[in-house]
Amino acid sequence: MALCLKCCLKSLLCLGILWITASLMYAAEKGRTVHYYDDFEGEFKLVQPDPSADSTVSGLFPSKWSENSVWKGAAVDVVYDRLSRAVHEGQSSWRIDCRSVKAGRSQMGISPVPLDGRRFIEITFAARSDHASSFRMAINMSGTPWKTYWQTDVGLTSEWQTYRYLVPPSTTDPTSRFQIVIDRPARIDLDNVKISYLEPGLVIGDGDPDGNLLFQGAFSAGVAGAWVAEPADRPELVYRVDPSEVGPSGLPSLRLESDPLINGRPMVQVTQAFRAVGGRGYVASAWVKGQQNGQVVHLRIGPASEQLWKEPWQKNISLTTEWQRIELPMKLPYTPDGYHLFRITSHSGQPFWLDACQVEVGDVASTWNFGGPTPSEVVITSSKNRGLHLDDEHLQANVIITANTTGTDRLVGSLTDIRGVD
Repeated sequence: MALCLKCCLKSLLCLGILWITASLMYAAEKGRTVHYYDDFEGEFKLVQPDPSADSTVSGLFPSKWSENSVWKGAAVDVVYDRLSRAVHEGQSSWRIDCRSVKAGRSQMGISPVPLDGRRFIEITFAARSDHASSFRMAINMSGTPWKTYWQTDVGLTSEWQTYRYLVPPSTTDPTSRFQIVIDRPARIDLDNVKISYLEPGLVIGDGDPDGNLLFQGAFSAGVAGAWVAEPADRPELVYRVDPSEVGPSGLPSLRLESDPLINGRPMVQVTQAFRAVGGRGYVASAWVKGQQNGQVVHLRIGPASEQLWKEPWQKNISLTTEWQRIELPMKLPYTPDGYHLFRITSHSGQPFWLDACQVEVGDVASTWNFGGPTPSEVVITSSKNRGLHLDDEHLQANVIITANTTGTDRLVGSLTDIRGVD
């Protein structure tokens, strides 16, 4: 009886250790769900030829995959094999030897790989090619009209390397599939293919930031700091701080006037990059005033890769000679680096004034607030005429502090870069 009790306690202890270990593993992988994994150590099957097809497909094929090279219109010659020498890890890897492509392309894939419109998909794999081959990865519809949701080209070297790709959430399709597409002769060795779902917070962080997402919202120091102005070669004719026109921020506003000599068309614009979590709503706002009624300016917000001069990224505003606040709410998409652009553009050729620019989470702009009891702003600019600094080079900067004070103030803070590093 004592022996049995001892064995039971030992078993319970082992189960407890296993449970704790599993819990720790789950905590480390929280936010990541593995949908598919193949190290090609499992079952392979012999590909059965299709006499009615123009494509010739043969060899050993992993049982979890589907072969799609015999579709009508394709004329390819593909030989698959299970490698047992010079593998990446374990006992075997998978070779795809596409010997000729006369028409169409060779395709093989995994189905389904559902798109839920919310989570990212992470694709990792090891690969090499002694012919320096390349191929295309894609996530497509599994039926007509065969729409491609995401794709990328992958170039290989003769040495094993591990590759990682992120597919941003874009749409919902419960039956979409992952495919490898080869449209030219290629010989590819694959191993450790993994497809995982990642919670957005694991990729771009959790939580909504508070306040103004622009690093610098007013212009007491001119077009400095995070702002980029165009055209930049004649700034004294295009934009300048105007002490005679104090804006709603309580600080001198920025006067902008289109230069008619730029590409034969009047144009002036200021731009600032900011970080945003894709899939959430934001609102861009600014205070503007025209020299005369009817002048038009364009408020723009969105990814740098988009044509921001088109809808829905742009809002056209007719100015008056009084200060007015303009707003543009926008659900911003995912971008690989998390950055988007805030931009004000004018082609009117007439002066206008700009102040108190903001980007915030939500759909309605809040009251302008510097975050303190008095209007003030701190701007840090490089003292060199360039923005590139080497890792071992001291950063020489100018600090401009603008504030309306009536007594003795104390400035306390720290300097961090745009990624939050001190």
